Amino acid sequence: MLSGKNITGDIPSDITKLTGLVEIWLDGNMLTGPIPDFTGCMYLKIM
Repeated sequence: MLSGKNITGDIPSDITKLTGLVEIWLDGNMLTGPIPDFTGCMYLKIM
């Protein structure tokens, strides 16, 4: 879980290479930039 960690900057596009990713929680951070294309993460249920 990465929520509330005060992460700043862009969401790295390499995160989409984690094709087995099921959940990603990024709330409570100061992220900027575009949201990467997660269509290759077929198991991703919660973002």
